[in-house]
Amino acid sequence: MNTENQLQIERDCQRLILDAVHYVDNREFEAFADCFSREGKLFRPGQPQPLQGREAILAAYLSRPATRMTRHICTNMRVLPEADGRMRVTSYVLLHASGLSSATETTTATADQPAAVEVKVGEFDDLCVFEDGRWLIAERSARFVM
Repeated sequence: MNTENQLQIERDCQRLILDAVHYVDNREFEAFADCFSREGKLFRPGQPQPLQGREAILAAYLSRPATRMTRHICTNMRVLPEADGRMRVTSYVLLHASGLSSATETTTATADQPAAVEVKVGEFDDLCVFEDGRWLIAERSARFVM
């Protein structure tokens, strides 16, 4: 693979990760699920079993309370080729979230009253595959480290 192709693949994979968090933060859950391969897996913090497949991922995110607000800030992205042609993207994540403390919390942000926010530091480990003419997440492991 030449340098130009490698740089384009790295950019495509980084854009995929940024698009995925954008879709979650803006509650565009169908678009988020479409960032995954058909049989994609999503390992979430505190969940013993992964969500598998676009339908399961979409269903889980659609079940979120309407009052839940998130903002993911992703940084330190590294894109490394795997021996089988897939790409591994690792990144650090700073998550700002409201509506995490309890299922009954209904406070949302207004112009006069900001929402209560929880801040966590985490990591994404994404394994990306080229499928249907584009790069997609085949497997995401998300975890909190602080």
